[in-house]
Amino acid sequence: MLRLGIIGAGLKAAEYARGWSAMPDIEIAALAEVDPACRTRLSDICAAAGRTRPAEYDSDQAMLSAQAQALDAVYVSTPHVFHAANALAVIDAGLDLLLEKPMVTTVAEARALVDAEKRSGRTIVIAYQGGLSPLIHDTIARARRGEFGELVSVSASIWEGWAKNYAGHWKQKPAISGGGFMFDTGAHMMNTVCVLADAEFERLCAFTNNRGLDVDLACAPAK
Repeated sequence: MLRLGIIGAGLKAAEYARGWSAMPDIEIAALAEVDPACRTRLSDICAAAGRTRPAEYDSDQAMLSAQAQALDAVYVSTPHVFHAANALAVIDAGLDLLLEKPMVTTVAEARALVDAEKRSGRTIVIAYQGGLSPLIHDTIARARRGEFGELVSVSASIWEGWAKNYAGHWKQKPAISGGGFMFDTGAHMMNTVCVLADAEFERLCAFTNNRGLDVDLACAPAK
């Protein structure tokens, strides 16, 4: 049985909780969320699946202080600017981590998290569906065997109704989100391109357009 803690009980965490509650080898044992309504929603999902309601806390510090010894791993799904602090707290508590994308919002935070992983020996996984997809990894294996010939170029596109779907949402507030469409949704595409190309980016430039918002809404990046 994997005993899981959750930090950030928003819509994505609630979506995942529905799947995890149906898995007999996972127990959502604790959750931390500042919004009582979100805590109740996630707890209700567990109860509706016939599972024990998780212990509830209003901060990650409170949850980790009380539950670290009883947990195996933690899923972090808070607004982006809080990812680094939440993730480092989980690693410092000696737990494995599933961290929602984008990983962090600054280079310094990224390096701190990489150093923490090396120092602790804990497992950190970033929640990119592309990088975790069996189909993607099968394609990489076939490419390495030479089935597709030499890689000449990669073209990728991704869409989401950002203007309407996130109107008034924290994702459109740069002080909390750290960026807009490309930083959030576009990160999936960039991750998948890196994985499929079997290479990291060396240099990146982009044209962006906010279209009246405080964050980018359209972006055309190039490696």
